[in-house]
Amino acid sequence: MSSRRSPMDKRIPIRTRILVETPEKPVILDTVNLGLGGSYCNSDVALTMGSKVSCKIWMQGVVGSPGAVSVEALVLRSQFTGDGYRIALRFTKMEKATRDALKGFLARETKKET
Repeated sequence: MSSRRSPMDKRIPIRTRILVETPEKPVILDTVNLGLGGSYCNSDVALTMGSKVSCKIWMQGVVGSPGAVSVEALVLRSQFTGDGYRIALRFTKMEKATRDALKGFLARETKKET
């Protein structure tokens, strides 16, 4: 059995925002980490676990985009912690251009940390 993990599982500590469209109202999440496969976020509002949601990820400095990309995500976790909710998202649908833009954003942010 291989101990290698998929590049989709890699998360890096990036602070940005994700706008989640819910039936009630849009919810803004603050990311703790972000990767090609998903994100872990802080929120003032709970999201329904198991629901699929449309999201816009803000990516400052992405050339050729309006500053945000759209993805579909599955809510894996929505846990109350006393000071808000911890939300885990798994990205389930993403256009190739979006994946390329997100990959470039993650690479630039990783270089900033070093």
